[in-house]
Amino acid sequence: MRKLLSFLVLALAASAVNAQNIKTIHLEEGDSLGAFLGEDKYEIDSLVITGKLDKWELHDVRDIIMNGRLRGLNLEGADCEEIGWVVLYCVNNLWWITLPKNVKLIEYYAFNHAGLKALQLPSTQIVPGPESQAAFFGNPLKKIVIPEGYETIGCDWFGGCEDLENVVLPSSLRTIECGAFALCSKLVEVILPEGLERIDFNAFYLSRNLKVMDLSKCHNLKKIAFRTFSHCNSLQSVKLPEGLKLIECGAFENTALQEITIPSTVDSIDNRAFSGCKDLKTYRCMGQTPPRMKDLGIREMNMGLVHSPLQTLYVPKGCLEVYRKAPYWREFNEILEMDDVAAVKPVLAEESRADGPIYDLQGRRMAEGRPLRTGIYVRDGRKFVVK
Repeated sequence: MRKLLSFLVLALAASAVNAQNIKTIHLEEGDSLGAFLGEDKYEIDSLVITGKLDKWELHDVRDIIMNGRLRGLNLEGADCEEIGWVVLYCVNNLWWITLPKNVKLIEYYAFNHAGLKALQLPSTQIVPGPESQAAFFGNPLKKIVIPEGYETIGCDWFGGCEDLENVVLPSSLRTIECGAFALCSKLVEVILPEGLERIDFNAFYLSRNLKVMDLSKCHNLKKIAFRTFSHCNSLQSVKLPEGLKLIECGAFENTALQEITIPSTVDSIDNRAFSGCKDLKTYRCMGQTPPRMKDLGIREMNMGLVHSPLQTLYVPKGCLEVYRKAPYWREFNEILEMDDVAAVKPVLAEESRADGPIYDLQGRRMAEGRPLRTGIYVRDGRKFVVK
């Protein structure tokens, strides 16, 4: 994937010019980038910078990006551990950039609304946190490849990238910080790595075309944070993992969910978690103990109008009465027990062989004698995981 992105960077570089004017500048300690640009600076199409680059030096190319022909920056050979805040904020016409190999910190708003169509991140993790907030916000990027080794995607890093269609995440990823992919209106699906541990608030807020979100293998994920998927108006399918404990306020409000399965490990659901989900008709609660609810007196603020006869709550076999007596849950007009296959107990340990008939989570019997694909299956009323 990284090779494909490198090819895209080069392709954009080539398309930026017909009679290309590439300028290479090598900087020693104490040199000023501006002093090397020369009188022809407005004719430069792409700029290669090597040597010692100060964190503020890119200020010197703002003018020639905005008013000249400069569309690409190759900083791969530059020695630069930090890039200063807002250095190329709102220049709008920088089409591509290859970042320094040793850069560790890109300060907030550094490339916010820079016009980037292609971005090549260094293989070494860029430091996330408040210092790097919204570093790449609002760019017309179509694809992002996060290199292997990255554990965190910073706050608002790719928020507002309205053309973003494809995101490739590394298996090393553990945290997606707040607003990282908010307002990405062309994003349809993101494949999340199994080792993911945390998704912060507003991470995918207002990503209106996001349709599928599969978290079922992210067993270290303990909560769906405040407004994580709020106003993802096209979101129709969500799979939540066993191990999840909390669904926070507004986590799925105003989405297009038609059904939801709440894992047995969830013990608390905040107010407005599913409010505004007008198409949500089927709830499956896998826990034998009903999760706690907040603001119980306001039906519409939790899961919608649960008193509607069009909505059905399915509960584990033998748990019908406890749900009928539980605050809030008892307000469902129709509460039904799941069959034995749907109400199986979770087992998170990996298993690769089984005796007796095996079913998938839709109740379909698997062919005997054939190896099982990666996934969750049911045998003798218990789930097991094949990795």
